Amino acid sequence: NENYCIQRERNFELLEKKIHKIETADKAAIANSDNPQHPQILSSKETEDLFKIAFRNYNQLISVADSKAALLMNVNSIIITVVLGLILSKIDNNPYLLLPTIMLFAVCLATIFLSVLASRPQKNTFSENKNSHTYQKFFFGSFDLIDRSFQQATWNDYYGQLHELFTNTKESVYMELFKESFNVRKVLSRKFNYLSIAYWVFIIGLLVSVIVFVIRIKSNTFVN
Repeated sequence: NENYCIQRERNFELLEKKIHKIETADKAAIANSDNPQHPQILSSKETEDLFKIAFRNYNQLISVADSKAALLMNVNSIIITVVLGLILSKIDNNPYLLLPTIMLFAVCLATIFLSVLASRPQKNTFSENKNSHTYQKFFFGSFDLIDRSFQQATWNDYYGQLHELFTNTKESVYMELFKESFNVRKVLSRKFNYLSIAYWVFIIGLLVSVIVFVIRIKSNTFVN
């Protein structure tokens, strides 16, 4: 009681003030929603929650895209290894297998190449010039973006930019969130575009290669 009672009372008073402030804001929002001249808008907390949900979903989608790209690379690497071990040693005695083998190799290499493009880090969509009005000061998702200039950044510069950002108006902070959301969605668009092409190349190419294998084997059997 001697050490914590006074601070506990202060904490209770602070919580009551915050609760009263939230209730007042909710009542004002309800009143505005009933008035057609004042349409209801999101509160600061609702806006923050919306950004949290959006960025959490973005991160999950980036993880899904990377895992799918890794799966494609592993599968095609296994196919190439199997083809090298089983078919290439028999091509000398079975030259009719050369064409479908080359086709299968080309399909696997193209799929791996597209998967690598999908999983590689993406560039920043906005200008990297710090004096430009489109320069993005703070990267919330920089784990998946390239920021080459940050390698030469000093602590004072970084602290100065963040201090300027968070002591600025709320609209300026939201603008950085808008830029980051735009950046991450661009990253997702590129990743899933490459993945979509890679899956189609793999499915169609594998199907065509198998058909050519069957045709060549059948034709050689018929000739013999």
